[in-house]
Amino acid sequence: MEKPRFTFPKAQRLTRDKDISALFARGVNSASINSAPLIEGSKAKGLFAFPLKGAFSLLPQDAKYAMPEGVKPIKVVVIAPKRRLKRAVDRNRAKRQMREAFRLAQNTLIDCLPANSILHIGLLWVADAPEETPRVKASVGKIFRVIQAELTK
Repeated sequence: MEKPRFTFPKAQRLTRDKDISALFARGVNSASINSAPLIEGSKAKGLFAFPLKGAFSLLPQDAKYAMPEGVKPIKVVVIAPKRRLKRAVDRNRAKRQMREAFRLAQNTLIDCLPANSILHIGLLWVADAPEETPRVKASVGKIFRVIQAELTK
């Protein structure tokens, strides 16, 4: 059995403005996990686990959302807004913590993904102060467990 790799290559970063705005349009603001789809043919959900809000969308993997060979079909965007964290050093630390937590927990989602699909995940910092890394990792783990439960339905 091949040992899982805990990497976060550039190809796994969600960078298109249109995809990010579609992901967060209704997903983060919804109180329910069962929000309506945001993109035609996708499942988009929003969830909360302090100090993070999360949103995810499952999309078909076509030419528009093609992934390079050997890269996991998950794309993520991490956001630490200036409104919440005033100092740049705190924003950078929060983003680093979210990326690290994602890097370590992403392998739990790989087995749940349907074939020929891609998962977009958005992680948004909502705390007004920096948090300890174990708490951030626990929040990302909680968000990923909910995503895993939704994908296996």
